[in-house]
Amino acid sequence: MDALLETYHAAGFVGPVLAVCMVMMWYALGVRAWTLRRPRVGDLDGLLKHARQGRTLVDAAVRAMVAERGRRGAVQRGHLDAVVAPYKAAFEQYGTLVRSAVAVGPLAGLLGTVTGMIETFDSLGSMELFGRGGGGIGAGISEAMISTQMGLVVAVPGLLIGAMLERRQTVIEDELDAVAERLVRGGEA
Repeated sequence: MDALLETYHAAGFVGPVLAVCMVMMWYALGVRAWTLRRPRVGDLDGLLKHARQGRTLVDAAVRAMVAERGRRGAVQRGHLDAVVAPYKAAFEQYGTLVRSAVAVGPLAGLLGTVTGMIETFDSLGSMELFGRGGGGIGAGISEAMISTQMGLVVAVPGLLIGAMLERRQTVIEDELDAVAERLVRGGEA
């Protein structure tokens, strides 16, 4: 824990920015992962069958489309798209926050790198190898490298996990479109 706090303080003024960015990003990734849970059913028939008793948001979207078809008998695609639109909006929830955190992390890290290098060059200019307040060349280089590292620690997992969740969202939306097409054609629900 002490090493973590040392790293946090060594990152300079961007340390708190990166810590907040990381907490927000992991929260958003967790909510997206929970929202984008989907049943492992194999095919469209399995998805329709699972939706009757399933507890995921995907199941709720399928049930809403089936209920709309039941109320109307023959249904048009526009009606089903309107029914499923709030679910698709929920699937996108926090996606922008994840993408923003992935972009802000390296930029904040770069800002810390620049301020660390400025401190290093100031120390070189004044020929101060070790500062009285813990500054100097070593502290400047440390701030530059640690802030860069923290920016990448925020961005890389967010980029990888965020891309995985984006793909899952696309698969879910494609499955919901297939269900809608089947219900429009009059297939069994």
